[in-house]
Amino acid sequence: MRNKIASARRSIRIAAIFSALVFLILALTMIITVTVTMFLYRRDILRLQRLEVTIPVYAGISVIVGTIMSRFAGKRPIGRIIEINEATKEVARGNFDVVVDEDIQATELREMAHSFNIMTRELAAKKLLHTDFIENVSHEFRTPLSAIEGYAILLRRKSVSDEMRVEYAKKILNNTQRLTALTGNILLLSRLEPGELILEKKPFSLDEQLREIILMLESEWTAKDLELDIELESITYSGSRELLYHVWHNLLTNAVKFSNKGGKIIIRLSSFP
Repeated sequence: MRNKIASARRSIRIAAIFSALVFLILALTMIITVTVTMFLYRRDILRLQRLEVTIPVYAGISVIVGTIMSRFAGKRPIGRIIEINEATKEVARGNFDVVVDEDIQATELREMAHSFNIMTRELAAKKLLHTDFIENVSHEFRTPLSAIEGYAILLRRKSVSDEMRVEYAKKILNNTQRLTALTGNILLLSRLEPGELILEKKPFSLDEQLREIILMLESEWTAKDLELDIELESITYSGSRELLYHVWHNLLTNAVKFSNKGGKIIIRLSSFP
């Protein structure tokens, strides 16, 4: 409601400014036309009695003066509008580095230029984020896929013992679960971006959710011989279980991934008054 009122006020203000500008141009045109007409009359160049000559001359002077006044009065704002229009075309071509000058006296045009620059900065940041996201996702997918392919090739060898076959199958399963988690994250992001994800806030045990994720990653942190120092207070939280699951899973996965072999991970959960 407030946005509609502000928009209506802005429209009225713009209409008032343009009306005042038109009135000023007409008033100056009339003054200059009358002045020129009187000058021609006093010089005995124009006779007011001859209407067939006076009226066309008067109209011609008015048109010329009005055109010149409109040209000078509208040159700067029209130039700014053309500049913003050309910048918009650059954005449509995919160039998000374009910037328009915000040093404009007209408030509405200045706000338009400012909003345009904010838009281009956000689009450039979003483009960079998408590029980094694609590169990171490609790398994250390539690693488990290469591991699955390698272990699958090893499983085809007849000389592999049963013990090693079980180990290779376990490795393939772990990497498959990793791909499943990555796919879930991508699907979640695709739903979050357009606002399609409906958040359902329900009470659930936060400490149990963390324990579940820690146990699911057991094969990864035991493989690196990591020590886990865990203290989880019993907490019931009301929120989106799905979103928080992805948050904890990503945090713990990165903690295990970037910890040195034989290192230590400290996990604490407590409530604040």
